[in-house]
Amino acid sequence: MNILIAGGSGYLGSRIIGRFGQQHSFVNISKERPAPGAGNNIRLDLTQNASFLLFEEPIDLLINCIDIRQGRGEELRRRVIEATRTVLEIAKTNKIPRVLHFSVNLSEEAKNLEEVVSFFKLG
Repeated sequence: MNILIAGGSGYLGSRIIGRFGQQHSFVNISKERPAPGAGNNIRLDLTQNASFLLFEEPIDLLINCIDIRQGRGEELRRRVIEATRTVLEIAKTNKIPRVLHFSVNLSEEAKNLEEVVSFFKLG
């Protein structure tokens, strides 16, 4: 299985790759550092536009486990939502059939969870 993981160099993502890296092929998207065990690492700030990101090989699953640390309150909430939007656009553009989303930030900072959940309607 080809898996695109956003945040694969963080706590949760690195453990997912460590556990399943022998059985599956991982591509990691991270703003800061590569993920050990990922076959390919893409350095990208997910709070920015990523519409140019196209994969030649089909991706079977996208795992989103980003942890955004910059910002507080409303600024952090905005950054988390923008990054989530970007990840879902990548899924749409690349016709990734399954998305698994974890969020370290969201439960504390989102004022309206429905606003974020609505982004998961990939149509």
